[in-house]
Amino acid sequence: MRSRSMRSIGLGYTLSSMKTETAISDLLMQCEEQGVPLPEDPLQALRKAIAALRNTKHQLGYLQIPQAFDQLKKTCSEDAGEQELIVPAKRGGRRQKRTLMQDMVKRNRNNLVVDSESDESYDGQSGLAVMDPVASSKKKTKYPKKSRIQEQVEAAPAVCDKNQSLVDQFVQLGEFEVTHGYTQRGLARFRAAKEIRNSTFVVTSGAQAKKLDRVGAAVATKVDQLLNEGLDAALNEYDGDEEALFVTNVKKMNLRQAQRSLAELISKCEAAHIQLPGDSLEARAEAVEAIIHSLKDEKVVNLSDAQEELQQKFGFELAWKQQIENQEARRQRQHQQSKGPTSSAKDPRLLNLGVLPGAPPLKQRVEITPTKDGGRKSKGGVMTPSKRPASSQLQQIWTTKVAKKAKSVRELIMPEAPDEMEEKRPIYLKKKTTAGQSDLLDDEDSTGSPDQDIAALLDFDGLDEGADCSSNLSSDEELAL
Repeated sequence: MRSRSMRSIGLGYTLSSMKTETAISDLLMQCEEQGVPLPEDPLQALRKAIAALRNTKHQLGYLQIPQAFDQLKKTCSEDAGEQELIVPAKRGGRRQKRTLMQDMVKRNRNNLVVDSESDESYDGQSGLAVMDPVASSKKKTKYPKKSRIQEQVEAAPAVCDKNQSLVDQFVQLGEFEVTHGYTQRGLARFRAAKEIRNSTFVVTSGAQAKKLDRVGAAVATKVDQLLNEGLDAALNEYDGDEEALFVTNVKKMNLRQAQRSLAELISKCEAAHIQLPGDSLEARAEAVEAIIHSLKDEKVVNLSDAQEELQQKFGFELAWKQQIENQEARRQRQHQQSKGPTSSAKDPRLLNLGVLPGAPPLKQRVEITPTKDGGRKSKGGVMTPSKRPASSQLQQIWTTKVAKKAKSVRELIMPEAPDEMEEKRPIYLKKKTTAGQSDLLDDEDSTGSPDQDIAALLDFDGLDEGADCSSNLSSDEELAL
């Protein structure tokens, strides 16, 4: 519990130094300590506390707790005075007499009723006035009936001592359920505890408990749970709803639970990036209104409905909204890329026939590149129409022919080569050399010099003509193909 000195200081709170929830909690705690008549509904009490803080807020942004307390005390006192004026005075006196009669010992109260009945000299109206409170208290048997059943169970011990622990667990579970709004369940637990207490055999399972009167399948299941897991497991079943929707009963809700539900709703809105008002008090006032609107049958609070109402009213933050739009655009681009490129323009001549030009499969696609000499070359292993050899092959053939002619010329210039070198030379060169020497020696009609003969041997025009012939042949073959 916070120290009183913190609240006794006359300084105001700033939003930066202390959270707004802390200021609201301090104001409500001070009202409870000073006995301020707050509304019975905790949500209405929260609404009035937030309104008082907003009305007394300083221009510089300070939350003035003392001024808010004075205003809240004045407002609640006026509301309580108006309610007292609405209630008739006769009804108030009657209620006070009933409380006095109920506080009396039961034996004295019965004696008072008997004396009033036997006293014939007493005024009849006074006798009726004395008997009215007792009669009215007997008519109101709904809530005493619950306590009477519990008292009957706890009045006597169990017939079998081993069943006493199970009876006590059922009584505690029923009392918890009755006080938390599950009245019918609690009454069923009390009846089952009474039957188990009067049982002549030891109850060790739910199947044995079903043999008793007023014990059905649900109570038998609860017997197994209490025997195997204990009372804590049965009580923990009522804590699951708090994590999901924080559904609670308004009639049983106190101020602490209302503040916790308000804080949880604000945290959920912040996690969902809902654009609440910049003023924290205004945001919490809107949250309280959303919680009140989310009441189901005026009993149950649903924070999911309250969050949805705030989302529809204020929308998302601008940065978060832009991020969502960017993610959506990125997702659409990825979806289009995963589909692949669409088909290009369609041939209008094939539209009437219902046939569209389709791309060949990947295995049949052949990339054809033009070469330097005008031919085409394929990279996919498919034969091209051109059978002309490549330029590198022609150059290699031409170089070989030039080398052969150069060797033959060298042999003519150097006839005095030794026999060993002659033997090492290839046979085809020997034949060409002897043939060339015989042609030169036998040609007696020739009048040219040896230099002219060498020039004739070095004439490369024949090579060009041969290349042209080969090119012509290849082109003719292309035409034939």
